[in-house]
Amino acid sequence: MPLDETSYAERKLHPDAYFVTLPVPYDLARRKLFSAISQRYPLDNGSRFSVDAHNFWLTESEVRQLDDFERGKIAKIEWSTRATPSFAPK
Repeated sequence: MPLDETSYAERKLHPDAYFVTLPVPYDLARRKLFSAISQRYPLDNGSRFSVDAHNFWLTESEVRQLDDFERGKIAKIEWSTRATPSFAPK
């Protein structure tokens, strides 16, 4: 059920949750195989996401914007969350 049809409280989600994946097998979650999860299970709204080397979960839009930012095509990234991720320095 899409999140716009039910509340986070009804789904027993953390109040700071932004996105939810489709159901993931327990074994993948238990072993924290985030890259495998991102490759096999989309978000509940159908969007795909990626997980970087530091386990930051990024939406397709954020990944595109990061690429554009690195190429100088855009000056600012519109993050899907309230707080900007804190990436490790290069």
